[in-house]
Amino acid sequence: MKHASSLLLCAGSTLLVLIGAELALRALDLPKAYRIPRPDDEYARALTHEKSSIPGLAYELRRTGDLPGSTNPLGIRDTVDILDKPRGTRRIVCLGDSFTYGLGVGVTECYAKRLEHHLGGVPRGWQVLNLGVGGYCSRDEACVFLHKIPLFDPDLVIVGYALNDPDTENTGGLHNFFRHHPASHRLHLFRLGKGALRRIGKWRWGGYIPYMHRDEHYWGSVREAFRVMGDCAARRELPVLLVIFPVPPRGDRDCWQSYPYEWVHEQVRDEGLKNAFDVIDLLPVFRAHSGDSLRLSAADAHPSPYAHDLAGERIARTVLERFDGEPGRVRE
Repeated sequence: MKHASSLLLCAGSTLLVLIGAELALRALDLPKAYRIPRPDDEYARALTHEKSSIPGLAYELRRTGDLPGSTNPLGIRDTVDILDKPRGTRRIVCLGDSFTYGLGVGVTECYAKRLEHHLGGVPRGWQVLNLGVGGYCSRDEACVFLHKIPLFDPDLVIVGYALNDPDTENTGGLHNFFRHHPASHRLHLFRLGKGALRRIGKWRWGGYIPYMHRDEHYWGSVREAFRVMGDCAARRELPVLLVIFPVPPRGDRDCWQSYPYEWVHEQVRDEGLKNAFDVIDLLPVFRAHSGDSLRLSAADAHPSPYAHDLAGERIARTVLERFDGEPGRVRE
């Protein structure tokens, strides 16, 4: 009887401590990571996104033009607003996250439109559409590949890979706002524990990007996304070009000498080749230029207009080598 009473007392004390800790964290509004934004948050009011009806996809770009950064009626950030492909045109569709979307640069400055420019544009029979959406991971892009790509009838799909693409949780806000959350996500203690596990993982593997590419939970999501996209492409006899973007360090050209993620590029490239993707690694291209010229700012490693143009030019060379002279046909 004493043993049972001790167990009950211990359990009750533990429960009281947990409840007290939860109430304290709620009062302090901690931790911020994984917090679900409220509809009245300033962040939520500024959203240019909307909840997606596609299974497995949390959100898409808005289809209206009533907010800055909103998109055309097709729900893409592009100058093209007609779904039908013009006759005699070779259409390329670009998938990706904020690197592809072109965060911080104009619609015509992102690499999709720079690619179109370097190919000669519509007068030469080339059209490039930008389906990039900020915050997407590889798993999101696979959903778009399955459900949206067929609507655009492309001759080639480009998948832009940024080095944070394995992050299926993306604590920055968009996924948190639109995704369905179990009740546990509303517990501050749960979020604290989940954040601690991520910090331990980053410490174990030497940083965020190594952690994303070593941890099976995250890297496994990329392998599965590539498999899904590869299977879909094979069924449709649709070529896929994987473009890997480095994270430009700060500094002049010498800053690339200590670039720590070459092994990550090799890992992503090998996984793309396993799924019959063509692969372009932009690391050799970017290394010929100062890191500062390729970044939006010292604090923001998103590609600058100059970096987008370099990417578009490099991709254009591969596309022109890959395609023959007939629209819709690909050189074997």
